[in-house]
Amino acid sequence: MQHGGLIDLSYVFAQDLGIIGRMTPLHLVCIQISHCSLSSCLICGVHNLFRCADMHFHLYVQQNVFASLILSDFILQVFNNSPDETAYFRMLLNRESITNSVAMIQPSLISFSFDSPPSPVFLDVASLAADRILLLDAYFSVVIFHGMTIAQWRNMGYQNQPEHEQFAQLLQAPHEDAQMIIKGRFPVPRLVVCDQHGSQARFLLAKLNPSATYNSAHDVAPGSDIIFTDDVSFLVFCEHLQRLAVQS
Repeated sequence: MQHGGLIDLSYVFAQDLGIIGRMTPLHLVCIQISHCSLSSCLICGVHNLFRCADMHFHLYVQQNVFASLILSDFILQVFNNSPDETAYFRMLLNRESITNSVAMIQPSLISFSFDSPPSPVFLDVASLAADRILLLDAYFSVVIFHGMTIAQWRNMGYQNQPEHEQFAQLLQAPHEDAQMIIKGRFPVPRLVVCDQHGSQARFLLAKLNPSATYNSAHDVAPGSDIIFTDDVSFLVFCEHLQRLAVQS
């Protein structure tokens, strides 16, 4: 894709990583995941702006989120998956289109709220809010996540009152979008409807960047949430990737 004679690197990078995501499971038979980290550094060296041995390095956020996710994704990590599940996931990764392959590794997250029309938000725990509904498309599962305030209003039956018709429409909108996703996909993804702080919320939290954990609970915005994990955040990953990519 070109704009004014310039190549859209975001589009090119997504295509590249979609193909690399397909190839990586095949190479895991004879290489280690650490080599995949090296490949991520090489990709960043090509698609990002830097000077050798200079820490002034510009990372394209969307592209390097993908690199971070693919290293922690079930496509590469086999922990807690049976060999049959791993083979099944990798088979579908190679069968589907590049767009669907990217969705398996980097899910899409759409926000529904009173303040703005449905719009994509970062795949980050900071995107959680008490007055917001989130729709996650992780290819194998579709999650509708209700913020704490939204869930309380729903449980009180506000959507059944004529004066709160707008709230009823807000509740219905993500379900309509979820059904459109499910009808157009095979195998049919699992639909999970959950509330903030509920047990099923783990299906969403497991896909989010842990920018706020139990170690940084004091920085959490009101109505948001934290993730109880020791995994590094995307910011820490980028800092490490930046140091490796600019080494001479």
